[in-house]
This record gives sequence, C-alpha cells and structure tokens, in this order.
Amino acid sequence: MGTTINAQSNDKSDYVYSVKEMCRIVIGRSLSIPKSFDFLYQFTKDFYKQNKALKILHEYSRNVIEFRKKVLLGSSEQASSNTLLDLLLDSKETKVGISDSEIREEVDTFMFAGHDTVTSAISFILYCLAMHPQVQERVVKEMEAILWSHNLNVATYGRLQKLRYLEAVIKETLRLYPSVPIYCRRVVEDLHFGRFCSVTFAY
Repeated sequence: MGTTINAQSNDKSDYVYSVKEMCRIVIGRSLSIPKSFDFLYQFTKDFYKQNKALKILHEYSRNVIEFRKKVLLGSSEQASSNTLLDLLLDSKETKVGISDSEIREEVDTFMFAGHDTVTSAISFILYCLAMHPQVQERVVKEMEAILWSHNLNVATYGRLQKLRYLEAVIKETLRLYPSVPIYCRRVVEDLHFGRFCSVTFAY
C-alpha cells in the first residue's frame, strides 16, 4: 500500500491488536451456533469488541488512502507504481467508476485478509520443505536454474512464472494446510438447477 505499520517491531500497535482481535472473533463466531444469529450476536461482548476493532481498522485504512493521495499529488511519482493502492487511486482518477468507499473496502480486504493468511501459508511451506528435503532440493535447483544463473538482483514477473515446481509446492501445501479452511458463501438470489430444485436463501 506504499506505507508501513511496523507490525513486527511495534507489539503495542492498535492496528495489529485489532487485526488479531478480529481474527479471534471471526473464528470464534464461525464455531458458535448462538453467535451465528445476528439477533443473538448483538448482545455478546464480542459484538462490541468487533465494532471497536473495525473502527480502528477502517480509520487506519482511510488514513492510508489520504496519505497516498497527498503523496501522489505533491510529487512527480506516478500512480501506476507497484503499490495496489496507487492502482486503485489511479482507476478512480481515470473515471473507471470505483468510489472512495470501494477503495477503502479493497484496502481493508488486502490488509486484513493478508495479515495472518500469508504468514500461515509461508510457515507451512517452510515446514513442508523441511520435512521433505528431496522436494526442497528440487526447489533450490529450479531457482538456481531460472533465477540465480542469470544473476538477477530482482526476480521479475516473467521469471517467477517459470518456477513451475515451486508453484506446485505452494499449491500442494495450501491443499494440505489451507490458510482459510472455512469459506462460506451466501446465496442472495434464487438459484435454479434445471427443473429439479431451486434454492431461495441459503449459505
């Protein structure tokens, strides 16, 4: 996003605490039948903790957006740089149709969803490689052939696309140890399956 929150050095960060609190609340609610009902959930302590955490997360996202806007307006830096936020702001300026609230929602999604999921995925990938040295050796050889043999200081997108075996290792690790093991989708309109069945409202 073109900014830093010092998550690894500042263990008292309100943002980091709110992210961890929301992770705890989301997991706890997904495993609790009473809390799955909005009417009952609003009377729990977690409901108020959730609102407090979300207020901090949303406020931080808004501040990040405003900061990047000022940086881009006050310098010759192009909005088409490598940060996701710059691309979102650029799409707004070019009248693609994305609003400020939609930008904030995208920032919230990537900053929150990418917090523990990436950490978990990397941890399990390293674990699997350590448990299977023959696989680890093959990954190293592939990287030597595609990246290191060309003395690349930066791994380009094209080179990364050629790391087929590493990609397979990552996907297999995610299959065995998914970062998000539960993913629910809500049906918001009628779905018809031929002439046999229709779903009006379901998860």
